Amino acid sequence: MAVKLFILCPGQKCRKCIRMVKQVEEAVQESGMEAEIQIVDKIEELVRFNTWVLPALVINGKMIARGYVPEKSKIIEEMKKQVQLSS
Repeated sequence: MAVKLFILCPGQKCRKCIRMVKQVEEAVQESGMEAEIQIVDKIEELVRFNTWVLPALVINGKMIARGYVPEKSKIIEEMKKQVQLSS
């Protein structure tokens, strides 16, 4: 089962957002897990996640980080947890 990762950031990506995208892409690659990464940057899409603290990372519907860029190890750990929960 593929893990779904949503990176929430405004249309004009700041340094944190750019780092978040890079960190998530590297974590997915290092984990070897099947994953779908989606960048959410439109206001009408952001509101459904119920946060205005950006950037934010959501994995399989669970908010993992808001306002900061998590370490790759934390992203991989949370991806593995979400796969275990959904199987």
